[in-house]
Amino acid sequence: FWKNSTQFLRLLYRDDPQLRDSFARIEIASDSEMQIDNLDPGVSVREIAGLAAKLLKGESRIAAYSLYGWDTHFAQAPKLKKSLDDLALSLLTLKDGLGAVWANTAVVAVSEFGRTARFNGSGGSDHGTGGAAILAGGLFANGQGGKILTSRWPGLAESSLYENRDLMPVDDVRRYLGWLLVSLFDLKPATVETSIFPGLTLDAPLKLI
Repeated sequence: FWKNSTQFLRLLYRDDPQLRDSFARIEIASDSEMQIDNLDPGVSVREIAGLAAKLLKGESRIAAYSLYGWDTHFAQAPKLKKSLDDLALSLLTLKDGLGAVWANTAVVAVSEFGRTARFNGSGGSDHGTGGAAILAGGLFANGQGGKILTSRWPGLAESSLYENRDLMPVDDVRRYLGWLLVSLFDLKPATVETSIFPGLTLDAPLKLI
């Protein structure tokens, strides 16, 4: 209910600077309260990543955790910087904590939504279609990083946007995850397509590691 209401009010107030800015401040305050409710302020990103590294150096082969703060519908500039800093800290902490095990590790950072190509009236961006995933770890490309894995960059020209609002998707992120699972766990592609990502077609093999 809250999500639908905020979207309605944001559209209703977007052409009135006073109402728009006042509502944006309410959203910021509300967002802060929700963050406090959902997160233990005594646990840092460094501690979470450090615990994951400790477990992965033991008997565990898979670790999963979430970093919050990516839902930047308003005041995106400062919030996004903090989220990117947290992600960088998380990856570096994993690498340091894993030590030699990093060479045999694959890390995937992925969101379930993209962002619109334009800012809204509250200085943020709403849920979009195209997005990005980050792959890290010593297993990828024999330790050679710094590559963009995509067939093409669609661009941000008006004519290139999806439905005149979103970054145009050019691939399915599940395809990369699917081939990674095939390589890491010796799965059959058909198993990935039917049991893990139903409806996905893996197409030509992707050699990621």
